[in-house]
Amino acid sequence: MLRRLATATVLCAALIAGAGCAGRTVTPPATPATGTDAAPSASAGADRVTQMTLDEKRSLVASNFPVEVPLPMGEVSRGQAQGDTAWDYEIVVVGAPVSAVAAWYKEFYLARSWRVAGEESPSEGAVTLTLVKNGAQSRIVIEPDGASNARASGVLGVGTQVLQTQ
Repeated sequence: MLRRLATATVLCAALIAGAGCAGRTVTPPATPATGTDAAPSASAGADRVTQMTLDEKRSLVASNFPVEVPLPMGEVSRGQAQGDTAWDYEIVVVGAPVSAVAAWYKEFYLARSWRVAGEESPSEGAVTLTLVKNGAQSRIVIEPDGASNARASGVLGVGTQVLQTQ
């Protein structure tokens, strides 16, 4: 418990200072139940959603993508940085339904002391999550993509509101 509290404090300070954007790394602890970065099963298919490693995030999405922000493993169709304060990406998570990917995002962000500021279902089968933490904001739209895949389109702003980064 103290380790998680210390890690959350370091992550919180790192986000405020922009660490991770400048190459410093803070690695969150593995999920205790499995000892891996795989998300705990919260809904059908959640066990198929895994977290990208730092190297994968930085090679597939953006070279300066913040370490503290979790991303699901999948087929990256868009990933770009808008300076050192904003990023946007699109990832298709193969073999996992929208509900599983949404549950994964919530679990992994909440485990890193983010707060769910909004959750909507703007269209049939889609989920939009807005998550915030100390001056950082992430907005993720998760939609069905084919029979058993989910497409996650996200925008992340550190020190700026998401709506200003789109």
